[in-house]
Amino acid sequence: MGNLADFYVAVGTVLPLLLLALIWDSRALERLKTEERKLKKDGGNVLFWVKPRVRRYMLFVATVIVAALGLCILELAGFVPNSLALRLILVLAVALTLGSLITRIWVDVIAATAEQQPPAAGDTPQEQQTGRTPA
Repeated sequence: MGNLADFYVAVGTVLPLLLLALIWDSRALERLKTEERKLKKDGGNVLFWVKPRVRRYMLFVATVIVAALGLCILELAGFVPNSLALRLILVLAVALTLGSLITRIWVDVIAATAEQQPPAAGDTPQEQQTGRTPA
């Protein structure tokens, strides 16, 4: 039973850290707040991840993490019995979180290192072409 208790302790320790990395990373929410995220077919710049979808997905992932953390605590306290199904649910919760985190890392790194940077909020095309800085 010692190894299984270690599993629940490990998952219960890792999930809050992943939640912090995923939700409260450096300026991710601020950047999302200021970004214009319209579908390309509507003249925007994204194929699928418009703000309402991002909102629903991130709230879903955060809810899964908090629920999984609660299950770890309940199992360690003896309120929920150890089972294969419980361990599978927790592994899937960690996998969902890690998958979401690595996807966001890839997207952020690719966007930050793109040859042509998108215009910053408030920049006009004239300012970008001439390289002038606003007075």
